[in-house]
Amino acid sequence: MDLKERDIIRIVKPLIDSKLVEEAAFIQSVLAHSKNDPEIILSLTKLLTEIAGKVKYEPGWTPYYVVNFCVSEESSFEFLHFAAKICEFYLVHDRAYALLLTAWQKGNRTLLTIVKLGQLAAKLSNREDLKRWISEASRIYEELCVNDCINDAIAVESQIYNSLIKQIEEDDFVADSMEALSPHTYAASKKIGVAGGNVAPLTKQIDPETIGFIFPRGALLAHTKVVLSMMQGLQRLSSRKMIPVVLVLGGDCPTEFSKAFRELNVKTIHIPRIYSSRDGSDFAAHIAEVRATVGSLGIRTVVWISVPCTAGWYFGARIAQRQIYWTMKFHSQFSPEIDLYVSCGSIWEKQKMVRGRKWLTGPVSFEDALSGGNASEAIAIRNSFAPGTTILGVLARTEKIFSVPYLAAVAEILDQNKECIFLWTGRDEHSGVKGFFSERGLADRAIFIGWVNTATYAQVLDIFLETFPFGCGMTAAQSLAATVPVISYNHWSTIYGAHAAPLLNREVGSDADREDLRNLFFPSDKQNLLSIADDSDKYIALANSLIRDDRFRKRVANAGNSFYVKYLGNSKYSAERFSRIFTEKQ
Repeated sequence: MDLKERDIIRIVKPLIDSKLVEEAAFIQSVLAHSKNDPEIILSLTKLLTEIAGKVKYEPGWTPYYVVNFCVSEESSFEFLHFAAKICEFYLVHDRAYALLLTAWQKGNRTLLTIVKLGQLAAKLSNREDLKRWISEASRIYEELCVNDCINDAIAVESQIYNSLIKQIEEDDFVADSMEALSPHTYAASKKIGVAGGNVAPLTKQIDPETIGFIFPRGALLAHTKVVLSMMQGLQRLSSRKMIPVVLVLGGDCPTEFSKAFRELNVKTIHIPRIYSSRDGSDFAAHIAEVRATVGSLGIRTVVWISVPCTAGWYFGARIAQRQIYWTMKFHSQFSPEIDLYVSCGSIWEKQKMVRGRKWLTGPVSFEDALSGGNASEAIAIRNSFAPGTTILGVLARTEKIFSVPYLAAVAEILDQNKECIFLWTGRDEHSGVKGFFSERGLADRAIFIGWVNTATYAQVLDIFLETFPFGCGMTAAQSLAATVPVISYNHWSTIYGAHAAPLLNREVGSDADREDLRNLFFPSDKQNLLSIADDSDKYIALANSLIRDDRFRKRVANAGNSFYVKYLGNSKYSAERFSRIFTEKQ
């Protein structure tokens, strides 16, 4: 379908009326000659949305309105995607979803369409439709695995996980979704394992204390920092417990990543991967190289660190005699070739059962949580806000922040405390989060700050509002380290839900441990300094108390900081426990 002249006029008229004549002429010319060419149409999306910010439109005259007007039964798939993107920019998610669903129904059943439909379903809080699109994407993944399109399959697995599954930060949801992919991964990876030869013989005498820690790419993210902190603790133990070696498989290995481990005298080896085929022959060669490296180092045990994507491919191909999966978040990787499942817990917890599997646990360590932060910059940022402003905030990925119960609680806190602002983060300004606050009339007080240095911004906040149901981990610990009170929801994944509540509830630990923690959070005057809530109403009430009572806020902050120093910031606990797990010295 070519755009009719009248439709072109409808698109460019608001620009002319706003005296953006050159832009109007350009768009008119491009539209008139585009023939709905996908590249041209999609390039106009960005241009129109950029211009939108400069134009004072008359009511109804927005790029959303006029582009949406041009949609007809004859619209091409490319134009439907173009129109949907414009609708999404203007937060009209239901219309964007309907446009792409039309494309799907008319035969545009590409992975791109599936992914966009799934993302929009998540923004519309339509869990069942999100599940549907994950299922549709999984069928594509299965077909690629069956047909030995290994490189394409690995890429699709990553896209399914990062673009769809992570839309809902719930352990069961993520686990269910990933478990559906596991049989296809296992079957295809076993063939790769055979093609890559047997597990390489150890060319060096085996050392049970030498453990290979595997990262799919060298990124200094939260899970990496947990490993670094644990390795710091190893150096403080009185005797050698474990000799770590870091293996980066396939992805990039930036200098700063290698440097962080080198400063702890930990060897880092990067085994890059060349993508040269679709049938998996290059991956088989890569597996053979990984096995040979593991064998040459005398490594019997490898530990895959947290990220579930591609883990099943390496496990299925069997790269070491003993293979361990160590998650720091979701219990979402499954394979018959995983010999031991390991998770994070409190210092008092030894194991837990998740989905019928035993997971050995060790305590997370956040030693030197504020390392890399800038206190002077934090002061300058604080001073940039109006005097008397109480700065609430969260430092997390938007997948965690985009939780309707959490956003509703934050909005209610802001409504009840007009002197407060709320800072939130993300790699991109999530339209669902932005739209939620806009609809509540809070757009000017819920401020997106981008992807920031969390060690600096932890020192900016007055109160850290931890996400729920799924908590924050590293950034919550950074806030405690900065003597900033953290409000937690009572859930196993939050900072207090994981590390304090189980002990106080007599689920783990000893009476002596419990008494020690009670003395910290419940002093002689019986005031409760443990800022954890069992529901949204209590979460809001607790926030109000901290906002309105400076003395109480300071006491809660100091108790949280003491908890961090004694338990969360003590890497020796972590090093001792995990070294026992990984070297089989239970």
